[in-house]
Amino acid sequence: MFIYHKRASLYVFISICSLHNSPLHCTFSLEKVTSFLKVTPHQIVEQKKYDASSISTLIIKNISGSITIVTKSSPDPLQATIFMQATKKAQTHELCQEIRIGSLIDQSTLRIFTNDSPTSHAGTVDYHLIVPTTLTLILETEKGDICTEDTHGALTATSSKGSITCSNSHHTVTAQVKESGSITIEQAYKPIYASTKKGTITIHDAADTITACAHKGKINAHCSALPHHGYINLKTETGAIALHIPAATQATVNAHTTHGTVTSDHLITLLPHKTRLNVHAWNTFKKEVHGVLGTTPQPNSSIVLSSLNGNIKILDSITG
Repeated sequence: MFIYHKRASLYVFISICSLHNSPLHCTFSLEKVTSFLKVTPHQIVEQKKYDASSISTLIIKNISGSITIVTKSSPDPLQATIFMQATKKAQTHELCQEIRIGSLIDQSTLRIFTNDSPTSHAGTVDYHLIVPTTLTLILETEKGDICTEDTHGALTATSSKGSITCSNSHHTVTAQVKESGSITIEQAYKPIYASTKKGTITIHDAADTITACAHKGKINAHCSALPHHGYINLKTETGAIALHIPAATQATVNAHTTHGTVTSDHLITLLPHKTRLNVHAWNTFKKEVHGVLGTTPQPNSSIVLSSLNGNIKILDSITG
């Protein structure tokens, strides 16, 4: 009833503006009216729970739609249970019903998947799961976002078109966007491997090694600590790199950009090399840095930064 009145009011308002030649009439477009009257897709919600007492790995493969994972705290009496809610959306109720969700338990692995069919591509499925903290997670969607929170098992997240967000991860994180989408990782206590073909990679409060690559997009990484024998490897083809690290970081530094400049807030001891002081040498100084951060002459940790088209900045993690 509310939708009916809303549409009727809109038609009356547009008609009045037209009759009176109101300047408001020019603000309406077919696109805006269509958006206002857009029909909400039909939805069907499926809920299911699984006994997780013998499950160590969860695999979710979606076609179109998001995947959201949150974990239960250990005192929870239902710790050994996986709760799933899948919201199927399509333009008609019949299409919703035809989208099939399957599951399979093979030894210690639970697989949940959207069946690949013409119907499944006509709609979307949004998965929301509550899982035990220590599960190994392998999450994949062709078109949609992936979001995880408070995970203690290894995490692999892959999306062809969509963003990936991981917060408070206590195990290795591998995040990949195959076509377009951003990656955001916050509070990572173990190694990070992130790559996107087109999009921004943002990393906050990393406490271990980082490997990140963006084909077209910038990388902004904040590292709270770089462990002994750790490394940071950031690479872009078209996009700037900003690395925020503590002043006490001890590491070798190799930074190079083909079309851009390299700058650093921290003192770097440049490695000696022989060169003529000419125009080529001064241009090289702006684009290449090979040296050492900190007071350790030969540190075991390393930082490698590379960009084809973009500036590279090494910033203080507090002031930067």
